[in-house]
Amino acid sequence: MEGIDKCGIVYKTSSYLAWHKINIVSLTSQKKFAPQSGTGIYSIALEVETPEDMITHELRRGLHEVDEELHMDIYFAAKS
Repeated sequence: MEGIDKCGIVYKTSSYLAWHKINIVSLTSQKKFAPQSGTGIYSIALEVETPEDMITHELRRGLHEVDEELHMDIYFAAKS
């Protein structure tokens, strides 16, 4: 996930995951500043374990709702 830094990004993301019984295995975050404007840009990289019965598109849809609320961009990569 990446977007303009604001309070609640980690809280709302981790709350959604916990509510759906999704385990965070790894979380790294970084704040950097946009070169032109100096705006704080926050990024999070997560590795998660989902329940066996969870369908990938359900996870994507749910996180997209969080993403929309926070005005963030979210990217998915399947672990091989």
